[in-house]
Amino acid sequence: MYGRILTTYLLRIIFFILFFAACVVVAPFTGGAEEIEWLVPPSFEGEELQKVREWEKTWAGKTVNRSNVDQVKELMPKGVHEVMTDASKWGDFDFSFVVLPYKTFKPTSGLIEATHKYSPLAKITPEENVENYHTMAGVPFPKPKTGLEIVWNYFMWSRGDEYLRLKGRGTPVDVRTKMERGAITSHWSAYYVNRVDKSPVPNIPKNRRKIRKARFMNMEAPPHMTGFNSLHVQYIDLKKLDDGWMYWPRFRKITRIETSQRDDVYDGLDWIQDDYPDGYDDKPAVQSYKLVGRKKLLLNRRVDTDEYTRDQGMVMFRGTQRELINAFEVEVTHKTPGYVYPKQIYYFDPETCAILFKVIYNRQGKFWKIMTVHTAVGEHYGGEIALVEAYELVDVIRRHGSVNISNKNDLTTKWSRDKTFSIRNLDRRAY
Repeated sequence: MYGRILTTYLLRIIFFILFFAACVVVAPFTGGAEEIEWLVPPSFEGEELQKVREWEKTWAGKTVNRSNVDQVKELMPKGVHEVMTDASKWGDFDFSFVVLPYKTFKPTSGLIEATHKYSPLAKITPEENVENYHTMAGVPFPKPKTGLEIVWNYFMWSRGDEYLRLKGRGTPVDVRTKMERGAITSHWSAYYVNRVDKSPVPNIPKNRRKIRKARFMNMEAPPHMTGFNSLHVQYIDLKKLDDGWMYWPRFRKITRIETSQRDDVYDGLDWIQDDYPDGYDDKPAVQSYKLVGRKKLLLNRRVDTDEYTRDQGMVMFRGTQRELINAFEVEVTHKTPGYVYPKQIYYFDPETCAILFKVIYNRQGKFWKIMTVHTAVGEHYGGEIALVEAYELVDVIRRHGSVNISNKNDLTTKWSRDKTFSIRNLDRRAY
């Protein structure tokens, strides 16, 4: 009898030991999202990565300026080499940059989980939208095969879910006269859907206005614009026009912005509403996209804007940082007749889905503008998030430009979405 009890007892001990061992073995592969395979492939791997590392032995950490930029000319985005080297046209300035070694992007656990959960559900409709996109999150097409899929990756990528940028500084620049007019602006931005890191995810449940994302802007300078505020709202319904309102302190009046005129320039700047804040701000289906292929370019991907400097009359910053990226090259044509940008070329970071550079042509088909979007890849939510911290837009025909450092992105300070994204807040913040 005692022998039978002892045997049963030993069997139970052995069972629990084996069960515990099984849990220990399985947990690293099925536990937290950190161990789940990231579905988005890196920019370089295998032999291509080895070639990049060999190239970096010569160039990583080196400052590139007018004296040696010809040696990397084939890796420079269109138009940038001209600005750096043609002193007679763009001024005798040191448009220098430092080459950073390529580094793979480390996604947050929320982005990894959302991509695994929702990407199998992603389906393009005949209207060229992702079906029920507002109920999903993450990267819908981790290995995109078309330009439209790449743009939808960009569109659904929630950059921090909620963030604010305080006291960003920007100015339009006339190269001929070196005339400038600086501005100081602060921005509050939030995504209501496609959220991956900040609770609630993937969507904000109490969203009676059916907002996709919203942005509030407050201006402190120049003096005649102090207290100017604007509110932009984009809706989940992709057929619904965006809404916008602004408050003019000199008239003490709130007026509605005609957001259907998306190709109007901002106050004296060179970019239009569709350029800001991340390179493209309208719905995907209003344009057509052709994936041209991949192109190796030195792009401003992991920047530190504290190192940026600029003299009056410079249309680009000096002291920027560029990293070799195997970018997606997508040819973009607008479907609206008469649109100010009938043709563009977008260059996407394949790892962060960000537009890092774009080339713009005018209605006559001439090369017109270049826009550089500088992203800072910061540590947040246990991974990295790529957020825009600076812009450069150069009009190569008019020899004009607009430069902006939007300042560091704050993802931790608490603020109220409902109070911020309200018409009442437009005049309330002005006093």
